[in-house]
Amino acid sequence: MGDPGGAAQAQEGERTAPAQGDGLLMLPPRVLVRPWWFPAEDLEDPLVFYLEAWLADQIFGPELEILPEIQWMSQALLSVNTVKSGTFVEISVFGRPRVQLHVKSVILSLALRHKEHRAAAEKVEHFKEFLKALAADPQPSWRPAAEVLSGAYENSPASTTVVEKGKSP
Repeated sequence: MGDPGGAAQAQEGERTAPAQGDGLLMLPPRVLVRPWWFPAEDLEDPLVFYLEAWLADQIFGPELEILPEIQWMSQALLSVNTVKSGTFVEISVFGRPRVQLHVKSVILSLALRHKEHRAAAEKVEHFKEFLKALAADPQPSWRPAAEVLSGAYENSPASTTVVEKGKSP
């Protein structure tokens, strides 16, 4: 009827969605193995600090995809674990003391930059909302400063002149 081996080869190239019970789309668990370049004695005393979870997502990526690159470039091992509340993460830095401090300072400076960026984005959003509200109001209750300073309003304080007693204007 045909070559069963050829049919199997033709089907190998095709990708089909696995059945729900197969579990083929699940990611394997993270295996923490000490890299060949990392000395074992540096695993004894980690530097531990805490960071907000949303900042850790911004720095390391949602699934910690950037973590191996950071470890390789800094020559330090990092462990990022979520604290019970879920709003903070615990970051442990393994390595030489100078490297630990350097990695911590880099991560904290990145966190500060992300916080500042988020605050600036919120200010821009508030400003956009203000401009939309301003455009929706046909007659503002306030006078533009340029009109006040140019004397466009006759009864405005900017257009009145001060005359002292006994002197003519």
